[in-house]
Amino acid sequence: MAISHKEDPSDNLLVSHPQIVDLKYTKPRTIILIPSISFGELLMSFYKGIQNYEERYLYFLFYLKNPKTKLLVLLSEGYEKAIIEYFLEKVSQTLSLPEAELRSRFSIISVPKGEHHQTLTQCVLKNKQILSQLKNYISENDSCYFRFFRVTQDEYRLSQLLGIPYYGLSPHVFYVNEKEGARQLFKEAGVALPEGYEGIRDLKGAYETLKRLAKKTEKKKFMLKINNEGSGVGIIKMNLDKKDYLSSYQTFYKNLEINLPISKAVFARYFKKQGGIVEVFLEGEEVESPSAQFEVTPQGRAVNLATHLQDLEGNDYIGGYFPCPEVYREQVIKAGYKITRLIAKKGGRGRMAIDFLLIRNKSKWNLYGIEINARKGGTNHPYFWAKYLTEADYQEKKGILKNTKGEVRYYATEQGGRSEKLKKISARTLIQKMQEQKIDFDPKKKEGIFLHMLSTMKPFGKVGLTIIGPNQKKITLYRKKFTQLVDSL
Repeated sequence: MAISHKEDPSDNLLVSHPQIVDLKYTKPRTIILIPSISFGELLMSFYKGIQNYEERYLYFLFYLKNPKTKLLVLLSEGYEKAIIEYFLEKVSQTLSLPEAELRSRFSIISVPKGEHHQTLTQCVLKNKQILSQLKNYISENDSCYFRFFRVTQDEYRLSQLLGIPYYGLSPHVFYVNEKEGARQLFKEAGVALPEGYEGIRDLKGAYETLKRLAKKTEKKKFMLKINNEGSGVGIIKMNLDKKDYLSSYQTFYKNLEINLPISKAVFARYFKKQGGIVEVFLEGEEVESPSAQFEVTPQGRAVNLATHLQDLEGNDYIGGYFPCPEVYREQVIKAGYKITRLIAKKGGRGRMAIDFLLIRNKSKWNLYGIEINARKGGTNHPYFWAKYLTEADYQEKKGILKNTKGEVRYYATEQGGRSEKLKKISARTLIQKMQEQKIDFDPKKKEGIFLHMLSTMKPFGKVGLTIIGPNQKKITLYRKKFTQLVDSL
């Protein structure tokens, strides 16, 4: 029997079927996964190949361990079929279930692409044939519910239209994903944050705010951020020692460095549309960028899933390491709990990550909240692939993954191992060569390199890596061997 719904389908899921989202749920259920990658309008207006990130979230294949679970995945057309075969093989080997058994309860709907800036969910909403397929599928299957990359008004609308629940944020707490909303929550939770101001509506307001903040703090470096962008987009660094940002609005505007494939006028338009913040640029003897990944369960309980040390290239996330350093790990987890428990009280549900800056001055690490990402971001999929592939549990007190044999597993993840040579070979060839070199993930040893984003090989010459091992030395060795393999192509 399908889950009933009222005005907000997700409310009934939270009240009536709270365990349905758990991996170990044993009753009949049907998961409809729509990994629609969505960020701010500015990033979506020029970013190419964003659909290639969708396949990363097929770790939900592990939910098929329950013989009463079905999984329907919607992907943008053009996805790499070899990676589906690769994922199914790894899941089959790990769960000791025949691939045929997994395939019997796993389906994919390929969704025709719209304009380059349209998300997968937007394409679904505009496609009557796909909507009809979904309605028929829902009518024929038990206890259907949605899992999304991120819940926006589009995902909420789709849930309303089809009358089935989703697991994620309700509309009244969408603001936690915004720069302004995060700053407000950090203050309310008692977590330190960079000195600054939110509620700025345009660049003239940003100029006036910068003057006020510079006078108040006597600092020289500041950050200007558009409210609802991601992946480091919409952020401008301003150094008063290098350029004049204060004498007039005209000089402020002239000296802004956009570093994006758009004009300054376009940037100004998006800032006016979304608003933004100005805050002090944090510095110290040593600066690190950890994140804490949490889940707020349907019952409203905040659970720490993992910590990571993020690898940043400027403002862009390019990878990370699990777990973050032990010296401040507990500090990061405690701050994460303060924030996610507050979000839970406000009605927020689902998975989210909180980004921090840790500034070391002498022997002390000072923690600052930077932003909240209530989505399945860059540290989400490597964590769940690593956890499920190694059949490990997260030990929160130590912040590590440990399997039933007592073996500890760590991992490093990269958004993309880049090389022009990757454009010249097929995904199947790369997998075969990795297996020959014995660096492909081994389900028996529970270590090796696990691939994702294989759809980015041909067009962009890159592939995603999650490198799993018993220690950092082994992880480094696997990475070195992968580099040597690519160089030899």
